[in-house]
Amino acid sequence: MSVYDKRVTRDMRMMMLKIHNDLKDIKNTVEECNDMWLSDLRKLEEVIHKLHIEFEFKPPQKTGAYWADWVFAEDVKEEDDDDQGHS
Repeated sequence: MSVYDKRVTRDMRMMMLKIHNDLKDIKNTVEECNDMWLSDLRKLEEVIHKLHIEFEFKPPQKTGAYWADWVFAEDVKEEDDDDQGHS
């Protein structure tokens, strides 16, 4: 079985439930206060980290912009020889 053929386990569902609830709480705070706590920003960073580790999300290229939308690890583009500084 490939690493990409993971099945959703109860532990994964528990993690997703925690992520869901954290995101919901952050959204509610922003809506109610028109502001955001720094601790909520930290939670957002942790949620993103958990998601890209658990579901193997990667930047679209091995070197590139951190702000780009991420893709599945198996869809990451390989760098061309020309892009590696060879002349």
